[in-house]
Amino acid sequence: MVQKLELENILNKCNFPPPNSEIDLAVSGGPDSTAMLILANLAQLNISVHHVDHGLRNNGETETHFVSDLADRFAGKFYSYKLSIEDGPNLEARLREARFKVLPSGVATGHTMDDQAETVLLQLMRGAGISGLGGMREGYSHPILGIRRGEAVDVVNSMEIEPLLDPSNSEGRFKRNRVRHELVPLMNNVSDRDVVPLLARVAKLCAGENAFLDSLTVGLDSTDTKVLKSADEVLSKRALRNFLKDSQGYPPSYEELNKAWRVVKGEVKATELCGGRRLSRRQGKLSLMESNAHT
Repeated sequence: MVQKLELENILNKCNFPPPNSEIDLAVSGGPDSTAMLILANLAQLNISVHHVDHGLRNNGETETHFVSDLADRFAGKFYSYKLSIEDGPNLEARLREARFKVLPSGVATGHTMDDQAETVLLQLMRGAGISGLGGMREGYSHPILGIRRGEAVDVVNSMEIEPLLDPSNSEGRFKRNRVRHELVPLMNNVSDRDVVPLLARVAKLCAGENAFLDSLTVGLDSTDTKVLKSADEVLSKRALRNFLKDSQGYPPSYEELNKAWRVVKGEVKATELCGGRRLSRRQGKLSLMESNAHT
């Protein structure tokens, strides 16, 4: 059983707002998000718990009641959302998109340092640059990035809670699961050390450098093709990349950015982007709109 002093040490690794602040938490009932709720309670925050039932499992209602009970014990306010997502291709991305459409802006999620390490590896496999390798950004929306998954389990056990276990977390069809259960242990074995803190350090370094490069694009009009073509191409593409981020803050892929750069250079007048968006150029100015909105 984790002692009070150990809980305080774990809490000190977290990044919560000051006591009595309002905070929205996305709580699935699993070990990580439940630990986040417990720690937010220890941080003396005014908590609103948000739970999403994606409609994929038959016990969704039971899970909702479980999280509601957690909210009664550690929070006070509870909000639930019932979705209807069908299984199939690209399920993880579709679940994330649907989830964040109903959750409040800036909601905190229970991602740990282990999740951050997995994110870095997934981004590396996608060929990401320093922005992607920066992983999840530190801050109030990711308050427990500083703790390990095992510490989250310890927090939950200290309150004698048996959290919900998502069976999909062991399914090999999801890349993150294979990274978690196969790649990270292999890297630990090859390097003869725990690679998670090292990968988290990579994320922190890349995030800092990414923020610095973004600061260099301030004042650069990302809709003016003349300005973009005359500036350093690295900075111009970075400004364009930020301009093209989707509603959830995700940047375009490498391929999409190159397609958009062709519009900037005047090689094509317009290009289609993911999410049903269209980038076009008219009189030297770029505009971004829904594909079905153009004439």
